[in-house]
Amino acid sequence: MSRTKMPVVLILCDYYLPGHLAGGTLRALANMAERMGDDFQFMLMTRDHDMGIANHYECVIPGRWQRVGKVLVRYLPKAHLTPVRLASLIRETPHDILYLNSFFSAPFTILPLLLRRLGRIPKRPLVLAPRGEMAPSALALKSPKKKAYLFFGKTLGLWRDALMQASGEHERRHIINRLGRELKVLVAPDIPELPGPVSGLSVRPAKKTDSLSAVFLGRLARNKNLSGALEILSMVEPPCSLDIYGPIVDQGYWQECLSMIKGMPKRHKVNYRGVTPHQEVSATLAAYDVLLLPSWGENFGHAILESLTAACPVVISDQTPWRGLQGAGVGWDLPLADIRQHAKALEEIAAMDQTQHDAYRRRAQAFARKYILAAQTMELSKKLFHQALDLSRRQPAPI
Repeated sequence: MSRTKMPVVLILCDYYLPGHLAGGTLRALANMAERMGDDFQFMLMTRDHDMGIANHYECVIPGRWQRVGKVLVRYLPKAHLTPVRLASLIRETPHDILYLNSFFSAPFTILPLLLRRLGRIPKRPLVLAPRGEMAPSALALKSPKKKAYLFFGKTLGLWRDALMQASGEHERRHIINRLGRELKVLVAPDIPELPGPVSGLSVRPAKKTDSLSAVFLGRLARNKNLSGALEILSMVEPPCSLDIYGPIVDQGYWQECLSMIKGMPKRHKVNYRGVTPHQEVSATLAAYDVLLLPSWGENFGHAILESLTAACPVVISDQTPWRGLQGAGVGWDLPLADIRQHAKALEEIAAMDQTQHDAYRRRAQAFARKYILAAQTMELSKKLFHQALDLSRRQPAPI
């Protein structure tokens, strides 16, 4: 066990800062470390490159500990991701809690769980965050491999003594339904980033009645459902523009979307704008009338919260934790089974004049700030780690 005053949490994850292409899961870790770094000492091992990029970060020294904000980070080259080398690195890193930021990551979850089961690394308290990977839509991707791992992993008891982190009640149900009620699952939502200085109200161009400026922000992969967004847009009667931001992680799916874009009605304009650096996301979103993100499922939905924070209302699916948006007057969360409802929501925004849209934007920003500044998310994350330590003291490790 660590001799430091603060509990030491060793995080294993595929990607971390200065990367940004992995999206919300990366931001969740960065926010947790920044806002809880005075209560826990965070140490983190990750790849030495960003998602889909072959070259390692120029600003890091692979294989060495470096301070990034309130976190000590060790960026691992591919040669370090072997069973022998990774076991050695984990053993030589004193820690009180092992935190795995995925369920299906081969090097940073499956391998450490096997090493732990075989006694090759210390059996410290284990927190496992599936990050939405237990959702039916996520399990459907690469289904045979996932089913095989779920079977053998359960047989070997790889996660039997883990404390599972769920981002919300919806994910808690997904975890229990797939992994069993005997597991310990605690709801601890992602900790959001504190709001920055961009108001979203002063940078927005004037709203034009009977027109719409929409934005799609997310990884260009099937689960984010850009194709659904394009189908929705094609149903909207007033002229609209849709700007697409995000890394292309599935080339085959992107080609499908390009074909849909070519067949879009002439009254609409669709443009791919590339990847927006994280520090520019808020200002980017603030420049649009609405975020259109009909994803098949979101574990948290950082882009949704960022949009609301930037005073940009949202039209999203009902497969995210963000519900009741219509009642709050900040957006729409609608079923994917009836995409015509999404189109009608866009038409309602298009019909708004400047005064009506400004009212929506002010409510959206106030809604987001209230959520971000609430202390509950911080307290639940602290409870997660303290409970992991408490469970370790009260219960013997499984054989």
